[in-house]
Amino acid sequence: MSGPGDDFLNWYQGNGERRSETRIRDGEGIGAQPPAALTDPAGYRPSAETRDAVNVALLMGLPLLVSGEPGSGKTQLGFAVAHELGLDPPSIFVTKSTSQARDLLYRYDAIRHFHASQTSRDSSALAFLQLQPLGRAIFDAMPADARLAFGGESLSSAPPKRSLVIVDEIDKAPRDFPNDLLYEVDHLRFRVPELDNYESPPIDDALRPILLITTNAEQLLPDAFLRRCAFLHLEPPRGQELAALIERRFKGRLVVDHPLLRDIVGLSDRLRERAQLERAPSSAELLQFVAALLAGGGRPELGLAEQSIPVDAYLPLLAKSASDAQRLAAEIGK
Repeated sequence: MSGPGDDFLNWYQGNGERRSETRIRDGEGIGAQPPAALTDPAGYRPSAETRDAVNVALLMGLPLLVSGEPGSGKTQLGFAVAHELGLDPPSIFVTKSTSQARDLLYRYDAIRHFHASQTSRDSSALAFLQLQPLGRAIFDAMPADARLAFGGESLSSAPPKRSLVIVDEIDKAPRDFPNDLLYEVDHLRFRVPELDNYESPPIDDALRPILLITTNAEQLLPDAFLRRCAFLHLEPPRGQELAALIERRFKGRLVVDHPLLRDIVGLSDRLRERAQLERAPSSAELLQFVAALLAGGGRPELGLAEQSIPVDAYLPLLAKSASDAQRLAAEIGK
């Protein structure tokens, strides 16, 4: 793969020569399709089943547990819901293997608090407590006087607001993590033992934070937690649905009649139907592949096999193993 001209300095040439400056030409090569265009929430179009699951969760005030393979649009659904409801962009809690339930609500720096108390500086626990995504969402929904009582002087005059929180990949957390959140999920209130067992007050139902929880189904979640959630599984788009997704994201640069788009959709469908790969490319990876092809000079009016650019050079975006790369190259060359 080469850039559009030998003097295009954003490409790695592999000749060992160091360049002293970087130049970006508008509309050419790297950066021609900004990543933001691929994830714009205004371009998200859910299935009827997805829309219904979101509305059921909103109606009943339940968290929405969303499963699906990585790259299927679970997180993007949260951004789309927040966008349509006129809310701020979601806050995201990225679950880790060391996460505790309290980490979703607040973090408390006990060591700094101890040192401060030894040096006679501000020894209030509040100074060493930082609200995290769900705790912040609950705090923002509280009445102004309740926020002031908690210690939010700088925010006490702001009107209460509703927020959307994404708990990303909850199945990566220890098994106790979802069980330890049952009270908070049910009541959308939290306790802070470090502040004399402070408990947040009830909030208006209209301002209840919306909780969207994603899972890759890497481990089973506890029944008690599942009972408190609405559930949605996102299937990878195929055929006309996938073509429409790509067309929307590229806003006129590709349409369903273009041979390039037809070939990419056909390739994705064949790979899933035949289960040829160790890991089929996700929707997000297909969008990246299309963006790279167009940025590198790919022509929509030509199919994959007819492109003048080396399509194989872009396979690292789709294939994540040596065997899959070989199979994909063979499939594209047909």
